Amino acid sequence: MHAEAKSVFRKHQRNFFFKSLILAFKYASKILPRWFMRFTAIFFSLIFICFNVANYRSVRVNMRIIFPDKGSFYTSFLAFRTFLKYAWYLIDLFYLSHGKDRIKSFRINTVGEENMNEAIGSGHGIILLTLHMGNWEIGGIKLAKTGITPTIVYFPDSQDIIESQRNRFRSICNIRHVELGAGRFSSIKLLRILQEGGAVAIQGDRLQYDRGIEMEMFGHKARFPKGPIMLASAADAVILPAFVIMEGYNIYNIYIEKPISIKVYSNRAETLGRNLSDIIPIFEKYIRKYPDQWYTFMPFWLKDKKETGNET
Repeated sequence: MHAEAKSVFRKHQRNFFFKSLILAFKYASKILPRWFMRFTAIFFSLIFICFNVANYRSVRVNMRIIFPDKGSFYTSFLAFRTFLKYAWYLIDLFYLSHGKDRIKSFRINTVGEENMNEAIGSGHGIILLTLHMGNWEIGGIKLAKTGITPTIVYFPDSQDIIESQRNRFRSICNIRHVELGAGRFSSIKLLRILQEGGAVAIQGDRLQYDRGIEMEMFGHKARFPKGPIMLASAADAVILPAFVIMEGYNIYNIYIEKPISIKVYSNRAETLGRNLSDIIPIFEKYIRKYPDQWYTFMPFWLKDKKETGNET
């Protein structure tokens, strides 16, 4: 499976105008107050949607699956809010990349710390399984102070300026990370971290170099990566569902669910399917509660991928 699906969003990120805009945003985030940047993000989000109508429609289609009983105005508004919240995420990320002490302006709370302590007490490696949601760079800093120092597994952003700022922030805050690649090296590296009792943070809804397995979420078929379950099984690690959510202007909450021990069945397909069936309801819970922080700008469900020609 190719790592990048077809995306109008990515095409415009490489456009000279948008590259210049992101570069200006980088320097503005160093000197302008965040409240002002958040306010202007409302207008820039609207402009960006005009250049990315296909991605906006994809988000709206996803929202209709999540909220089938809601009207088009509600799902359209949620789609706009998704673009806006993503802009706010980038503002916070760029702001933090200009200095380690800037993290002090945020209040980061941990909800479910007893679940984290249970996972640590198991003596096994820990896979922090999350969604393409919230701000894991901020989460990594907080968790490092409370007993877990996760290695963040990531796939590079198409826009090199965004990726360079993200890496700059990780570097100044000593956040460890592993780039997901097409070869087996990254998997071996992650396996070693887990076997040594370490922790890795992985997204459970992104197919990168992974054809995935079909499962139902919100009553419709979608593909989920096999990697997290296979990695947990190979390393005898526990899965700890965790989500870093923007709750206010300066507030992030890290929600940690109860640890899940992987059950091994007679064949790999059954092991993958039955373990994922325990995890997907947790994904549904957080997507339903924070739909505008689920940064999925492409059709997620198989039926919608087929209709838009984005099936991979």
